[in-house]
Amino acid sequence: MNWTPLFPLVELPAGGMKARQGVLVVHATDGRLFAMENACPHQGYPLSQGTVAGCIVTCPWHNFKFDAQTGACVMGEEPVRTHEVRVKDGVIEVRRQVVVGQRRLQEREHIRGRIDVRVEGRKRAALRRGVEAQAFGAVLE
Repeated sequence: MNWTPLFPLVELPAGGMKARQGVLVVHATDGRLFAMENACPHQGYPLSQGTVAGCIVTCPWHNFKFDAQTGACVMGEEPVRTHEVRVKDGVIEVRRQVVVGQRRLQEREHIRGRIDVRVEGRKRAALRRGVEAQAFGAVLE
């Protein structure tokens, strides 16, 4: 897996968060950096539009709360995927986690289940195809 540069560290003050390329970076007040997906796993809203307090990121839509250190959902349903983060030559870089094998299949079934519960009719099939193509790079059957 390659490291992807996001933005200069100077653009992210301690105690803040910033998103780029679908990744949310949290800069804790003690100087540590954490990276996670910028989409709430509940309904996909951008976590970057929420708030951060310490290492807890709050989704503005349904008040779900995530620990930026681990991705654990401390208030709500599902964890958010985290990524490795580093600073190289003053630039924040992330190495996105690649989901493979059984975990990928479990995530696929989870996504399908949530769509099936919330969407009806022809829209369901189209949404399933679109979400899977975006999340997995291809429609999985």
